[in-house]
Amino acid sequence: MDQSQLIISIKRFLAVLSPLLSEWGEQFQLFKQGLVRCQPEVIEQSLISLQEYQQKFNNLIKIRDQIIRHAGQSGLITKTLKELSRQFSSDVASELILSLEETETQLRSLHQQLWSMWVISNRSQHSLSQMLEMFTQDSGQRDLYSNKKVHVNHGGLLLDTAI
Repeated sequence: MDQSQLIISIKRFLAVLSPLLSEWGEQFQLFKQGLVRCQPEVIEQSLISLQEYQQKFNNLIKIRDQIIRHAGQSGLITKTLKELSRQFSSDVASELILSLEETETQLRSLHQQLWSMWVISNRSQHSLSQMLEMFTQDSGQRDLYSNKKVHVNHGGLLLDTAI
């Protein structure tokens, strides 16, 4: 594959990747809104759609790997499309590198959104777990209005082992 074919392949790759990332981001926002609004049907549909994108991204990874492999066969040794683009003439290289950097920015934004959602999810899970432990274990606390223990030998607030 000569340089002009490699350039066309990179441009086609980016022409597919960038809109796909935008679509994935929009679908992720729907998923996030479904979580916030407690809409299980929206969450489930969004998850199905997001999983379908996984196959599309896997296909793009294969295309990217093919471009890099073809570049290597043409004597252009590289590990990334950005490195490969730097080996072309300055005008073409500048255009491709700009497009690749825009895509990287898009990816960083999605990574930040996913990371924040992961943190929120884990913290929520931890908080809920603590709350459930508080309700299911004997706290040995005293009633606010008497001197008696609230749940002596009866489990926590939700679990009454005397029954």
